[in-house]
Amino acid sequence: MMFDSLQRFLFVRYPIRGAAVILHKAWKDSCQGHAYPTEIDNLIGEAMAANALMASILKFDGSISLELRNSKCLPLLLSQSRSNRTLRAMAKVECLESYSYAERSADAQLLISIEPEGEHRYQGMVNASAESLSKTVEGYFLQSEQLNTKLINQIDSNFSLGLFLQQMPETDQEELNPFSEDIWLSLQKKIESIPEAKQTEAFASLSALIAYIFPDEPIHFFQEENLRFQCSCSRATIGKIILSLGVEEARQILKEQGSIEVRCDFCNAAYSFGESDIHTLFGHKTI
Repeated sequence: MMFDSLQRFLFVRYPIRGAAVILHKAWKDSCQGHAYPTEIDNLIGEAMAANALMASILKFDGSISLELRNSKCLPLLLSQSRSNRTLRAMAKVECLESYSYAERSADAQLLISIEPEGEHRYQGMVNASAESLSKTVEGYFLQSEQLNTKLINQIDSNFSLGLFLQQMPETDQEELNPFSEDIWLSLQKKIESIPEAKQTEAFASLSALIAYIFPDEPIHFFQEENLRFQCSCSRATIGKIILSLGVEEARQILKEQGSIEVRCDFCNAAYSFGESDIHTLFGHKTI
């Protein structure tokens, strides 16, 4: 199985689309250097897979973010996926104790942000399901888009796999049989019979896995796509953050610390701004 890949597909006879993703390096690179507890590392892998699947149905250039907020000992988990098939994710962990997903998701919300390039951001929020992150994403689509959605995640120490089925919007259903609840339930049952992790990894490709799960269904496969970790931080974007502090606060930090040090929450890159850098940022304002 080729890791860090995305396979989109359509059922030929039904107005139902799907996608499958398997992550390894993109997931591991995102967690590198953070020393997350194992369950948080796995939750990030699950979120990145779900995020990549959600991005696969975007019809514009831009990004989609999946943000889990206010969960127990996990104030924030954020995954971002762009239409160019790049991913990044991070988490803020307040305690290292082992908690189940149900415990961590109590009173949490899932915020989905869709950002077309050059246009306004669209956001939707749902309460987190105590069952799984996958169930929460399914609930989001049903509540905000009124689309039946099925999401399956499989986490192994070596990879994060996601499988996604979704009823197509009515505007995309031309020349297809009408949507059938019975067919939908049948396909859901099949996708839930995904092989065990060791068997999954043995398949030659994601398309081979999909064909195995739906052996009697004619399926149209799109070209398989590669995924990778990429952080969008830069010295210029960090400079804008420092500018947002204001000249007085920047001056105070310089006085106390001699420089302003910023570390990216996603990739751990460190940025240092000395007095001359801050003078350049603020221009005519006295530091």
